[in-house]
Amino acid sequence: ERRYGFTHPGRELELVTARVTCSAGIGEERVEEGPAPLAPTEVPGSRRAFFAGAWVDAAVLDETSLDQGTPVAGPAIISSAYHTIVVAPGWTAARHPSGHLVLERRDKPRTFSACDVAGEPDPVQLEIFHLHFASIAEEMGVALENSAVSTNVRERLDFSCAVFDSGGGLVANAPHIPVHLGAMGECVRQVSRRVSDLAPGDVIVTNDPFLGGSHLPDVTVVTPVFDAETAELLFYTASRAHHAE
Repeated sequence: ERRYGFTHPGRELELVTARVTCSAGIGEERVEEGPAPLAPTEVPGSRRAFFAGAWVDAAVLDETSLDQGTPVAGPAIISSAYHTIVVAPGWTAARHPSGHLVLERRDKPRTFSACDVAGEPDPVQLEIFHLHFASIAEEMGVALENSAVSTNVRERLDFSCAVFDSGGGLVANAPHIPVHLGAMGECVRQVSRRVSDLAPGDVIVTNDPFLGGSHLPDVTVVTPVFDAETAELLFYTASRAHHAE
């Protein structure tokens, strides 16, 4: 029930495989002293460096001059006889008792909203968001696969899961059976037109062939997703499989 969200009290269970995983604590952390540093090297006090599309003055420090536990804020360049470490803006570097340098992010990562995106989309950012949305659809498929008892769903993956925008347009889908996807968008659009008072927590289940439901044995579950603060409709998720599942 914890994994699938439901139970069948009257159905017999067949145990096929049992696995046991054990874990234990490692006790107190033992920090070994690092090797003795080499003699300090002469480095300039600052240097021009290119960060986030602009040139800035970055402090240049010798690693042997860093005090243990005292963070160095970026932009900075830490130099030694072995390596050069670049500390970007928004990050700090501090010497660990083991002799290592620990870099931590000081500023929160920037969040993007619709108003931040203008003009031509960035190809890299577009691919990142596409994979992010596709992973949501893939997780939907895993939940449906785990909860099904039919070979069609568990092994053949004869179902479809996808994410749609607030207008019913396809945003991303998982690599299941794509035959359902052609009509799923129309199903989402028809549902949104006929049920205008959707609220958080609502779920629509339909198998109407005239609403983009392909045929009667195919059941589509459409779930609207709302903003937690403003209750604005953001997008839809939808999945479709045979009624037995």
